[in-house]
Amino acid sequence: MTVVGTHYLIDVFKVPSDLFAQNDSRLMRISKRAIEISKSTILDQCVHHFTPHGMTAIFLLSESHCSIHTWPEHQQVKIDLFSCAGEGPCEDAANYIHSEFERFGCRIEMKQISR
Repeated sequence: MTVVGTHYLIDVFKVPSDLFAQNDSRLMRISKRAIEISKSTILDQCVHHFTPHGMTAIFLLSESHCSIHTWPEHQQVKIDLFSCAGEGPCEDAANYIHSEFERFGCRIEMKQISR
């Protein structure tokens, strides 16, 4: 079987409420920086803010996709990053996400899948 991409599933727990502030702008910056680090190109994006809180953002990448889903009421964020740009850049992006959330005292679980 030929591996064509790397998929990271990142679950973040105990996310402080200030990370969800200002329409999730900090979370969007973390996601976009991770996409840059993965050497991926954003083709399009769709962001939806739920009432009373929560957000889903989907980034269509020329190399595949990245999604972020938030549950402020449960202090959780879920991120998927799937890329065919190579395992190294994708791993670097996942490690960046891990380190950013770790700075805020979050608990992070990551799974890497070769696909």
